[in-house]
Amino acid sequence: YLDDGLVYASVRVVLRNRAGDLWIGTDGGINLVHGGEIVASPVTDRLRNEKVRTIYEDADGITWIGTRGGGVIRVMPGRIFRITMREGLPDNTIFQILDDDAGYLWMSSPRGVWRVRRSELNAVAEGRADSLDVLLYDTSDVAGTNRMSGMGQPAGCKANGLLWFPSIHG
Repeated sequence: YLDDGLVYASVRVVLRNRAGDLWIGTDGGINLVHGGEIVASPVTDRLRNEKVRTIYEDADGITWIGTRGGGVIRVMPGRIFRITMREGLPDNTIFQILDDDAGYLWMSSPRGVWRVRRSELNAVAEGRADSLDVLLYDTSDVAGTNRMSGMGQPAGCKANGLLWFPSIHG
C-alpha cells in the first residue's frame, strides 16, 4: 500500500470519522482516505514523520491525535494546534484518548492516566488560555503502577460507562 501513497508501513491506528473518511495513523505520519483513495491535506502535510498512536473524534467533530513524543494535536477544518507539556500535559507521548461524556478527555501515557476538560484544551488551542488544569492519577490510583501500556491499539476503551486502560501490570 506504500505504492498507493501510505506514508509508512507500520500502521498504529485507524479511525473512520463522521464524514466516512478514514484517518490512518502510522509511525511515519498520518494519511486521509477519502472516496477510497489516499488524499493530501494540510493535516497529512503538517504531520509528516509524526509517530501517531491514537486518533479520536469528539462530539463536536474535533479530531484529537495523540503522538509519541509530540503531545496532542487538535484538528479542525483549517486549524491545527499542538498541545504539549509546555501547556501542562504530564507527558508528550499519548497512547489513548477517551471521552467520559462529562466534558473530560482522558489520556494514557507512559507516565499514567490523566483527565482534562475538553473546554480547557480548546481554550489553549484557540489562544484563550495559556495552560491546562490536568488531574494526573498516580501509582496509588492506577493498578499499582503509573506506567500504562500503549503497544497495541486500542490502548483503552469505554464500556458500560467505565473507561479501561491497560497498564504494564494488566
